[in-house]
Amino acid sequence: MTSTAKEPSTKSNPILIIEDSLAIIMSIKEFLNALGYYEIKSATTGKEGMQLFENLVKSNTLPIVFLDYNLPDVDADIVLPHILKIRPDAKVIVTTALEKGEQAVKDVIMRGAYLYLQKPVRFNNIQNAIQILEDERDATKKENAKVEQQIDSVLKPTFVTLPRIAELCNISREKALAYLKELESSGKVLCSNNVEEISCNSCSSVMIEKDSDSETTADYYHCLRCNNRFETSKAKKMTTQAFRIKAQYNLKTPRHEEEY
Repeated sequence: MTSTAKEPSTKSNPILIIEDSLAIIMSIKEFLNALGYYEIKSATTGKEGMQLFENLVKSNTLPIVFLDYNLPDVDADIVLPHILKIRPDAKVIVTTALEKGEQAVKDVIMRGAYLYLQKPVRFNNIQNAIQILEDERDATKKENAKVEQQIDSVLKPTFVTLPRIAELCNISREKALAYLKELESSGKVLCSNNVEEISCNSCSSVMIEKDSDSETTADYYHCLRCNNRFETSKAKKMTTQAFRIKAQYNLKTPRHEEEY
């Protein structure tokens, strides 16, 4: 009975190789194909590589980049900042014959290169580098899915402010806003700008509620976060964005029933 070789599973991560040696490009491509990576683009000059990267990003594709330090037209010192300006989250692996301790290598790492591989590049080092990236992306996807589920659970048919959403989900406003903008662009939520929100004058939490004092005519707020009690006139005020879910959008998870 003869056994058949197991076909490698196809990987979803696209790859861009910017390298002036066609022999090295072909060698890396063949190795990556064997690992299951088939969506591979290549360029032999820095300018061509930068243009290819721009085109891929415009088509909603973010490749892993293998960037040769010394190119015939421009070096990695030029290409790397250009790539990171377009997509600061791009993962760029710089390959070079320079020693790790040399200043040029230290500089390119400081400029944002994700990893450095010394030439001649060994295949196992390429595989290890990609595996690290795969593991990171998997972890990021899981974290993003958790954040999305949390935000879905607090969205309502009435407007909820960004600070309140972020605080209810215990995430940063930046992370909450990134997902909310995705929902807005897909037509699932509506956004209202210049919405006034009030917060605690001690800890800045928006989780406050009215707390009237029967002995005086003054109205107070009670902060549920730090237990601070203060007059309503002393509350912090801010202008922010608010979001509400569209009626036809079915949430993945049940919404909280408490009033905001």
